[in-house]
Amino acid sequence: KTAVYFSADFHPLKGRTDLGAYKIYVWFDRVLDQFNLLHCDAVWYNNPRQIQGRDKEGVRKHPRLKERSLPLPISRHDIVDDSAIVPVAQPILCYLGQLSQWLGMQVLIEAMPRLLSSHPGIHLRFIGGSGAEVEELRHLADRLGVADSVTFYGFITDQQKIERLLRECSIGVALYRNHPYAPIYYGDAAKIKKYFAAGLAVVTTGAPFVSEKILEYRAGCVTGETVDEFCAAMGELLKSPEHLLQCRKNALALSRSYVDSVIMSDVWRDFDNGATASPVSRRP
Repeated sequence: KTAVYFSADFHPLKGRTDLGAYKIYVWFDRVLDQFNLLHCDAVWYNNPRQIQGRDKEGVRKHPRLKERSLPLPISRHDIVDDSAIVPVAQPILCYLGQLSQWLGMQVLIEAMPRLLSSHPGIHLRFIGGSGAEVEELRHLADRLGVADSVTFYGFITDQQKIERLLRECSIGVALYRNHPYAPIYYGDAAKIKKYFAAGLAVVTTGAPFVSEKILEYRAGCVTGETVDEFCAAMGELLKSPEHLLQCRKNALALSRSYVDSVIMSDVWRDFDNGATASPVSRRP
């Protein structure tokens, strides 16, 4: 039998002064991580940056392990048909997920007055969050006079409804803070994979590793964290309906490289051949 450890994230410890009480959780996570590395035969990282992070912290000391980078897969059934990608009169932006301080929701709303001045019919959707965090963003939209162009759906448990709302949009946004301590830096961006599968062009920062694939496939834009940078990226993405449409088609093509059967067949073949860590990269 072969025991495989799937490492979903990595939390740096060296030199950090920002953890506070959270340091106990990170320390405990590190203990479990080292136990798994010691007692397993192979390790799958969902982000190759984990290998770099472990090397920097001196916690990658198990040369006998077979290693492989394994991004989070998506189901082929979640990917829309090519015929669903059609030109739109006015773009709808969508943010999906929790409303965390690491994710730049305020920037999206603060950018809306400028985006509306150049694209009067543009709309922004938030799918996720509840309570005070939603009310705070709603108040910001009211104060900036863009409340009619921003819709808050809150937390939705019905996955089919989420998929329907996503497929009505044309651009998915995720403005992660671009910082090596940001949770996404060593993890994988599940929300962005959902955007790809729905045929949405993606605007994100360089924080998630998948941003490199967005540039490679020309499936959207990689931007900074400020309103100016986001508006500049949106201006490039919306420079013509044809350009936005092509980015959406590219995103859909990229989604197929993350299909579970494709990823797993590559991984098992590499393990059979004794391969060590390398990122999964396969164009459809």
